[in-house]
Amino acid sequence: LSGDMVSDQYKSIALWEEVLDFCSRHLSQGGCLLIKVFHGVGFEDFLAQMRGEFSRCISLKPPASKKRSRESYLLGLGFKV
Repeated sequence: LSGDMVSDQYKSIALWEEVLDFCSRHLSQGGCLLIKVFHGVGFEDFLAQMRGEFSRCISLKPPASKKRSRESYLLGLGFKV
């Protein structure tokens, strides 16, 4: 991250979408994905995309993550292909 929240968020979204594209080409049906994300612009849309690609999608925030941190993880279970 560069420290520019707006720029970082848009770059993160582009990376998340690349990961989903990679999954569509390489992840087997029923496969799982764990991805680190940052809450902000585009998060809800990406979460909706994940829910469309996986049977179950869970948002996780590890106890070690600072409460004020915007980071969390999305766990996609059961890739639909």
